[in-house]
Amino acid sequence: MSSDDTSYLDGDGGDGLLFDDETDIDPSGEIVIEVPNSMDQIRLDRIVSTYTSSSRSIVERAIDDGEVSLNGKVVHQKSQRVSEGDLVTVKRELLVAAISHEVHGETDISFGVVYEDDDILIIDKPADLVVHPGVKNTNGTLINGIIGRYPEVAEVGNPLRPGIVHRIDKGTSGLIVVARSEVAYESLSEQMAEHSSRRRYLALVAGSLSPESAVIDGPIAKSLRQIGLMRIAPSGKASRTKYHKLGEGTFRSELVSIASFELETGRTHQIRVHISNYGYPIVGDRSYGSTFDLGDRVFLHAFALTLDHPVTGERVEFRAPLPADLIALEDEMDEGLVSLFRQFH
Repeated sequence: MSSDDTSYLDGDGGDGLLFDDETDIDPSGEIVIEVPNSMDQIRLDRIVSTYTSSSRSIVERAIDDGEVSLNGKVVHQKSQRVSEGDLVTVKRELLVAAISHEVHGETDISFGVVYEDDDILIIDKPADLVVHPGVKNTNGTLINGIIGRYPEVAEVGNPLRPGIVHRIDKGTSGLIVVARSEVAYESLSEQMAEHSSRRRYLALVAGSLSPESAVIDGPIAKSLRQIGLMRIAPSGKASRTKYHKLGEGTFRSELVSIASFELETGRTHQIRVHISNYGYPIVGDRSYGSTFDLGDRVFLHAFALTLDHPVTGERVEFRAPLPADLIALEDEMDEGLVSLFRQFH
């Protein structure tokens, strides 16, 4: 326990040494896939398509062009079977360039705009919306809606995910910043890589969260058992999450805690993986052990975002109140919890 009463926890659930942090930007320009048990003996083109969010035809073209290797050797046979533990490497630039034309604008997608100027958009994302297109969501995403409303974003940054410098899960609501200019994209990307921005979340978790404040430090890697999920593993990317317990009470007659979380890194499912690893899954997060059923919703909301404006340099903070679907759940909470949540309305 440090002097500010904040514990430092390692990825195995106990006190331990901190890992060195690293950026969210892959300097190699390659996507490396470690084949999980669930995809043992599956076709090469299928696993590449699944993990890169690319269509099968684009992947076939990449394989034909010698841009895919298996355990360090280039493979030209798309039907090649892979085994658990194999390493599949794909050139990131080729895939980005190949599918850029698939991202298009749509005008019927609903999302909130907290702030906008010529360089940035601060979006309040609803919980049922995917951030950018992929294999399972080729349209109807937040970025499709943004391009439909702000077409210039299509020309900013990564063609596969134009304007996007960070993201939040489909089942999570709240704030995300989108670059509207190249200057903003470069500045925001650097801030995310250096972890100088602040991203804070509000969550309801199962049980009586202890200790009350902590920094969870555990590397995160893809699950070996289920596609799309993550796990704590020594081979994963260094990941750090701060949390602070705000109180506890009952929800649907079970003991729960309300807590704020702050990301020091931005890994896929980071908060969900870290806190569930300690036995306190987020309410509604059945993928990581929650017994509460909220449909596709997870009781996690990105309520505050702080960053340096990419043009003015001013330190700015934005907030998003709890959305209506989470406020509606207060009817199933005790009065103590409701009073805590009201400060986030």
